[in-house]
Amino acid sequence: AYHYGSDQNVVEEKVFIPSTESHEFLKNDLGILSYVSEDNQLFLLFAQKLYQVDIEKGEYQVLEENILPEDFVVSDTNAHAAWLVREGEQAGKIRMIDFDSKKTRQIAPPSGQQLLTVGFMNEDLIYGMVKPEDILVDSDSHVQTGMYALQIEDFEGNIKKVYSQEGRYILDPVINGNLMEFTVSQKGTDSYKLVKKDNIMNNKKAAANQVSVELTNISRTGTQVRLSFDNTSNAAQPLVIYAKFRSVENKDIGLDTEVPKEDAYYVYALGGLDSIWTDPAKAIIRADEMLGVVLNRNQQYVWERGNRKDKIQLGIEDVPRIFQTGVWDRQALSDGLGDTGTLMDLSGCTLEQVLYELSAQRAVVVKVSKTSSVVITGYDPYNTYLLYPDTGEIKPYGMKDSTALFEKAGNIFVSYTESVVY
Repeated sequence: AYHYGSDQNVVEEKVFIPSTESHEFLKNDLGILSYVSEDNQLFLLFAQKLYQVDIEKGEYQVLEENILPEDFVVSDTNAHAAWLVREGEQAGKIRMIDFDSKKTRQIAPPSGQQLLTVGFMNEDLIYGMVKPEDILVDSDSHVQTGMYALQIEDFEGNIKKVYSQEGRYILDPVINGNLMEFTVSQKGTDSYKLVKKDNIMNNKKAAANQVSVELTNISRTGTQVRLSFDNTSNAAQPLVIYAKFRSVENKDIGLDTEVPKEDAYYVYALGGLDSIWTDPAKAIIRADEMLGVVLNRNQQYVWERGNRKDKIQLGIEDVPRIFQTGVWDRQALSDGLGDTGTLMDLSGCTLEQVLYELSAQRAVVVKVSKTSSVVITGYDPYNTYLLYPDTGEIKPYGMKDSTALFEKAGNIFVSYTESVVY
């Protein structure tokens, strides 16, 4: 953390926090929250902990632990944050904080219901309300959570808006500036069906004075309408000042924490880290769109665009014993792998994308119907090679027919990465 003093044109280092994390990982973690309050308190979300660092005293304290990144949201200015409490007596509540005043407040769910943090629009919190019976799990153990209502409120607890539709559920909300988009769906037996897409816009922010209208009456031409823009032209040359750098004393502050080693998948594209996912299938789909690669935290290649063998055939001895059974139960597969590998659910990927795992010598279990599955052990330009667990035979199956068969069954794939021995 640095402080710039315009009177002396000097940048002074105030705090240095050492870390063994790589620059790309660290930048992503600290990119969620890095805020300095008016009284020189630095707030960071790092390794699932919310830290308050006193810049002047060189001390820190942990305000909250075990915060999942997907539960933590911050406002546009970073001055406010909110997260879902997962443990303790307050579990299930949303906790909000104003970093400048250090005040906190909590939002409790209605009896028997759950809350989900969605994000902020300006400094107003958006959260969803969920009933337990609206959390659906399909036959492949995929979970969908439908929110029956969205609520927007400020830090004082004033309700700005409530969005709900009778018999409809809200999924996949995405906030971009002053616009939130989401899908409105209908509830089925074990999944939700899209009805339409909808959005909520912050009209106050959208209507900010960017341009004013002026009317001018001229006898010869009549009334002219002139648009007067508030911003000056970008053509003007900016004044650039280079500051001096000064570090007057050792300001190291070591945070006593370990970075959780949860499963994470990193998409690299366009020369740098593009995004981080907990779902390997979504990471692969993103990397395919960006012409990139997917790595896990151990820096193993999970998937590469355009770097796949033309053909490969695994021997039965190359397939983990639990995978040879073709069992579909994820827990059974994970337990069977034990310490030798980490299970990856690639459901939602295409066969074309999944074939990279075969190229990397990893077998893939795939569903062919609601009740049966086979093991892909190889491929060539014309066929996939499928192991049928009930007979132990490996037979070729046409590539186009395989694609159609797997798509009809929902493109449900499971593979794994090998454990790294240090």
